[in-house]
Amino acid sequence: MTDTLLSVEDLVVAFPTAGGTVRPVDGVSFGIAPGEVLALVGESGSGKSMTALAIMGLLTRPGRIERGRIVFDGLSLADRSEAAMRAIRGARIGMIFQEPMSSLNPLLTIGEQVAEPLRVHRGLSRAAALARAAELLKLVEMPGAARRLHDYPHQFSGGMRQRVMIAIALACEPQLLIADEPTTALDVTIQDQILGLIRSLQRRMGLAVLLITHDLGVVAQAADRALVMYCGRIVEEATVAEVFARPAHPYTRALLGSVPDLAARTERLRTIDGQVPALDSLPPGCRFAPRCAMREAACERASPPLFDVADGVRAGTAATAACHRAACFRLHDEARVG
Repeated sequence: MTDTLLSVEDLVVAFPTAGGTVRPVDGVSFGIAPGEVLALVGESGSGKSMTALAIMGLLTRPGRIERGRIVFDGLSLADRSEAAMRAIRGARIGMIFQEPMSSLNPLLTIGEQVAEPLRVHRGLSRAAALARAAELLKLVEMPGAARRLHDYPHQFSGGMRQRVMIAIALACEPQLLIADEPTTALDVTIQDQILGLIRSLQRRMGLAVLLITHDLGVVAQAADRALVMYCGRIVEEATVAEVFARPAHPYTRALLGSVPDLAARTERLRTIDGQVPALDSLPPGCRFAPRCAMREAACERASPPLFDVADGVRAGTAATAACHRAACFRLHDEARVG
């Protein structure tokens, strides 16, 4: 990808366990351009949030980056010290976490929490930071923004707490925003408002956004490009329009097939057969093969690389904004037969 703000190359995150080392992120590569919204989508446990934590330098021990490069605006993050990462987190990369109630400090007012990154990274006085905090709450469309500065998290609804988290993440006008399941546990109406707010602010501020979600509806509404992740690996990459119009990987097709269709009026929802394998007992070949109705003998022997969907040729590691790639041997077989 040209003009890349964030580049992740062959990232592997490892956790030693009594039964051996598990790798919830295993060889992940992608890039995000300035101003782009990239969705990382997959089932719970696929490695999406772990990828975000690795980027932010927030892996908990004994977890570690075993291999790979993370380059943000020319800076290598994978080998950066904690002190150096603290200068980047909140200032140049903002993050919205899954659960705002567990992320916000119940003992501090909302104003103090929104003002904190401004005091730490911008050196503003308490008064100046609180004044800016009021402006930020207004920016995220908080009703009665100025008078809510002195309220505590428990006095806000779930949707309002998420607006507070967005205000904190954007306080220092970062270049990149990582939004980890930003609409979890919100009802559909509030979810729509929060996604609309993130998209509106992204366009206004020219932000790059890494949007982590399990919800394909969120992907369709808010993202430009999507990475589909399964068992720690990227299995498909394309523009959102391509993912919905021409899904190439059987897992992506299964995900789309399990989305409820209200017009169809079927009695039973379609599901994906089988279960996601445990990280300590992964199949030897394609990790989706045990659940895949299209599997071939080769799928059970070797892990497929990413192929260019158009011609079935093995893709390189460098991604482009327009590429459509999927990790499925059938793409190569069909191109060879054609």
